[in-house]
Amino acid sequence: METSDMLPEPIPEGAGMDTQVSYPRPVPKPMPRFEVTEDIVISGISGRFPESDNMDEYADNLFKNVDMVTADDRRWPVGYNDGLGSRTGKLKSIDKFDSSYFSTLTLLADAMDPQARIMLETTYEAIVDAGICPQTLRGSKIGVYVGINTVANADGIPQDDYNDCRRKEAALWVYGSSKALYANRISFLFDFHGPSTLIDTACSASMVALTNALQDIRTGNCDAAIVATGNLTPSPFSNCIYQSIGLMASDGKCKVWDKKADGFVRSETVGSIFLQKRSDCKRIYSTLLHAKTNTDGFKSIGLFSPFWLRQRDLMIETYHEAGIDPNDIKFFESHGTGTNVGDPQEAKAIADAYCHDRKEPLLLGAVKSNLGHSEGSSGLNSLAKVIVAFENKCIPANLHFEEPKPEIECVVNKTLIPVMKNTPFENGIVGVNSFGVGGVNAHALLKSNDKEATEDTYKICDPIPRLVNVSGRTEAAVNHIFDFIENNPKKVHKDFLALLNEGMKTETIKGSSNFPNRGYMIIKEKQHEDTD
Repeated sequence: METSDMLPEPIPEGAGMDTQVSYPRPVPKPMPRFEVTEDIVISGISGRFPESDNMDEYADNLFKNVDMVTADDRRWPVGYNDGLGSRTGKLKSIDKFDSSYFSTLTLLADAMDPQARIMLETTYEAIVDAGICPQTLRGSKIGVYVGINTVANADGIPQDDYNDCRRKEAALWVYGSSKALYANRISFLFDFHGPSTLIDTACSASMVALTNALQDIRTGNCDAAIVATGNLTPSPFSNCIYQSIGLMASDGKCKVWDKKADGFVRSETVGSIFLQKRSDCKRIYSTLLHAKTNTDGFKSIGLFSPFWLRQRDLMIETYHEAGIDPNDIKFFESHGTGTNVGDPQEAKAIADAYCHDRKEPLLLGAVKSNLGHSEGSSGLNSLAKVIVAFENKCIPANLHFEEPKPEIECVVNKTLIPVMKNTPFENGIVGVNSFGVGGVNAHALLKSNDKEATEDTYKICDPIPRLVNVSGRTEAAVNHIFDFIENNPKKVHKDFLALLNEGMKTETIKGSSNFPNRGYMIIKEKQHEDTD
């Protein structure tokens, strides 16, 4: 998020661009301060995105070019507060939680920020997605890094509790709404013994959390890490404020890079990523080559405006330290909010860092055009989109771009080209950018998993049939997994079934009882061929 409207005096168009001033490019040391002895990979991921309960639905919506920002009364009545825009990106559900599974008192679960509840779920799912039973990680030196900017239930304290702070229920709201406990609660329930920290750098929070996790694994402070994040908008209060100071798009669309861009639209996302050393992992979505952060420091254009020069410096330092040629970056996922100040600043930074002597245009992504701006958790949306592109070898299209903003010269002259149709993408390296309203920037380089699928990959078993064990909290949960196996032959192969058998252990988080519903399935190769 960024704005010039929050400053005492308005900032003119193009402020801080200093197009007539030549800034020397930084020459960072080619080697980082630490020795990278092993790759760190993203081995598991889970998320709730607007109109998308999981990564599969998210990918489907991206590739179908669905505008995941909707106008309805799930959060507040349409037309509330003199025409407050109701177009926001919303999760399908935020009020369901299996408190007994997570060993949480019902009263405390009711008082918890729904972001914190969903982060517990996505943490479990990210670990299982990595092919690991969470129970086997108890007591491990695993770090938890939560990047978050807002407390979703701050305005929702029941009036009885607010008026009588002596009520026991009132005290629960303190524990349920404390941001510090978001990470600590994950560490407690999963019995993780590594660092447990919360990062709030506004809109770059999740990317800064990712950077901190990477550095701590590399330096031995932890052996693996959960990076979790969230943003929900149950109350219209913040939207009213943002609209009153001119931050919100008039039509409820993030028109990134477009000449009609006039602000962003708020959105929701909650999710978790599991980082592991390559030698410990069972699945690889992406290798996290490097990630860094910096801060703008003082700038004449004011605290709340982004500054292209510091962003550029960070990008250059990141690929230099990783030993990456900037010309090897074929796709760049931007922060891209659709604001009059932020878009030109970021585009100039990208062009100056990555296109200094580039022969071909750099493809440019902006996932906020698809689902809005989820602020502190927006970095997860970008990372998840990149993983979707890696897994499908195709970059999903941006939305709401027709004609470039004249001030963004590098888009006008096609040095940077926004991706406006689903575009094939072979294995390679992608840059991901993020910055916060206070000037904290974050940048990461991700590399695709180069393991190519072969004909043998899609065989689900050897000549001997395979036994698949499944367990769940309900009979419906078990049947859901069986249905997935039967209906998704392209996704069900030997590696998938091996991960499923390993991850589908039956203990609860604290190991007190087993999943009560179990089943099994015997799969033959011929059966798989018949369902194709």
